[in-house]
Amino acid sequence: PGQGNYTDYLVAHAISIPLMRMEEMMLIEAEAAGRQTLANGIMLLETFGKLRNPAYTSTATKLSDFIDEIWLQKRIELWGEGQAIFDIKRLNKGITRSYTGTNHPVGYRFNTEKQPYWMDDVIVQTEGDNNTGLGENNPNPERPSDSAPAW
Repeated sequence: PGQGNYTDYLVAHAISIPLMRMEEMMLIEAEAAGRQTLANGIMLLETFGKLRNPAYTSTATKLSDFIDEIWLQKRIELWGEGQAIFDIKRLNKGITRSYTGTNHPVGYRFNTEKQPYWMDDVIVQTEGDNNTGLGENNPNPERPSDSAPAW
């Protein structure tokens, strides 16, 4: 890498190229700025929002509202790109799969109010039995009941 040799793939492609959409970077920057100074974060969020809707203005008056607004914009902008799982885990958000008109398979239509246990990487019990350095294991990843509330 860095040799300028683009004809030999063993040299030219011996590097990882991280790919990230500009919109994702803008929303990450807005959230980070808002966590430091709410007014700066709102300004960056509105700058982003006006790219899609010139009349966009933030309604956030406190940090939790601002974070929810960022999360909504990320869900709109990055829909279907596999980014939601990171926000769900980081912000401890719930999952809503049971609602009118859903196309989720019948056995998977459940809702949670916070991050579901099935998103955790569970370490098998035998590892805990044989590895004293492991400490407390992950919570039980039991599936929510079929009668999960639809809200």
